[in-house]
Amino acid sequence: MDITIGLQLAESEVEQFESSSQKRRFRAGNIAAIKNLLTGQIGSEQTAAM
Repeated sequence: MDITIGLQLAESEVEQFESSSQKRRFRAGNIAAIKNLLTGQIGSEQTAAM
């Protein structure tokens, strides 16, 4: 999957769950992980775990 498309999908998921703070925090964490991956801030061991 194209990483940009993946980021857009994750962001849309967050928007869909904004009424639930627990789900929003979970999705926001996923977006943070994707953005860190895009900027090269995640080590190879963490990338492999994704």
